[in-house]
Amino acid sequence: MAAFIAANHPATAPEVCEQAVDQLLEATRTSFELLTPLSLAAGRGSPAAVLAGQAVQTGEAAAYAFGNERLPLMNAMHGSLMHPGELAAAERFARDVQQRMLAAGMPAGAAESVRVAVTVHPQLEPFIYSQPMVFKTGDEWVVHCTVHPHWDYYQPGMESMRQPMSPVYSLKLKKGEAVARAMGLEGGSDAVVSAAEANEATLQQALAEAPPLFLETDVTPEMKTPLDWINGPLKFEPAPGSVATLEVTAPSLSTPTGQLPAYDRGPGRFSGNHYIKCFSPAWMHEWIAIEGLRR
Repeated sequence: MAAFIAANHPATAPEVCEQAVDQLLEATRTSFELLTPLSLAAGRGSPAAVLAGQAVQTGEAAAYAFGNERLPLMNAMHGSLMHPGELAAAERFARDVQQRMLAAGMPAGAAESVRVAVTVHPQLEPFIYSQPMVFKTGDEWVVHCTVHPHWDYYQPGMESMRQPMSPVYSLKLKKGEAVARAMGLEGGSDAVVSAAEANEATLQQALAEAPPLFLETDVTPEMKTPLDWINGPLKFEPAPGSVATLEVTAPSLSTPTGQLPAYDRGPGRFSGNHYIKCFSPAWMHEWIAIEGLRR
């Protein structure tokens, strides 16, 4: 504050003003370096690289576009806008988990021949009606999964303003066994990437890039119906009876691989699906940097 006042006061001597500006630049540089892991995880590129005048990588160029901020309107008819970097981050996360699902449930090496396509649904209603699919186009097999980013911060009410500004993800994925059956392959398994495993991987990634404020996590994913899953919130809070352990409650739901009853209107539309909710990498970084200290 003193450096800011000295740099902007009209009566400040030139040499003092120069020193104050240098202090402000150094503070800005330090802040940008501290914020870079969070910014990268959020899909918004590296503030430290921008300040240093480094070239922006082609894949990150969209993250620096101004005027493309998300406007999450409650009325679905009005739609919503998302920062292009946020869209790309959600797509990368969903693709990574789906690829791990294929590797876990398909015969060895078979997942490498399958392309994963991702649709990001900013609005909840289209996401609810979507389902993961497997289909063949030409000579290529494609798995199409969906992800819905949700921001507690932008919900109605003043209390929501105390929530992280980064999103959590709801994912609809296809089991590797269902894909193997569609391709006529034998040797698939019902193995999945659980919500526990996905959240643990995200947490460890964030901890490797930020000060380790957590000692242990315990994930308890247990849902019975799709309605329970859609409405079930992600929770990250102190475990009962402990101040040193944080507990993650991550809703998840799995359907069996095989033809389901009559309400399954499409060919296997609800067969071999895996639904999980995950904290985004940016959410984990934000919790470490801000929320963990606040709480």
